[in-house]
Amino acid sequence: MLVQWWRKLKELRFSQRRQRWYLKVSDESIRIEYMGKEIAEIKSRDVNEVVAFKRDLFTEDLICVQITFGHGNHERTEEIHEEMRGFDEVMAHLARQLPGFDRDWRMKVVKPAFEAIWTVLYRRSA
Repeated sequence: MLVQWWRKLKELRFSQRRQRWYLKVSDESIRIEYMGKEIAEIKSRDVNEVVAFKRDLFTEDLICVQITFGHGNHERTEEIHEEMRGFDEVMAHLARQLPGFDRDWRMKVVKPAFEAIWTVLYRRSA
């Protein structure tokens, strides 16, 4: 009974987090939206670095990715995670668009459990 209750609570929390965020991919960019409002648009040509890691949520890990983009004083970093709608599409887009992107990143980040394992997936050469 307690296990069923925990699973339902986890599913509810997962669906609520997932419904608020949406990632959209076009040929040339990624859009991050929160509750229908655009938070950022990242043009593929402006991506400087992509780093993946895990965040320990006590009972589970959350795979997160930080994307650094822009130039000079306008450089910024946005973070996305695997529970956002469109996450897999964004990662496939980055793998297609960024030369040298580490396509085997997931296994490097996932194990061992509950350790951050920061992994650079892409870094623009100078």
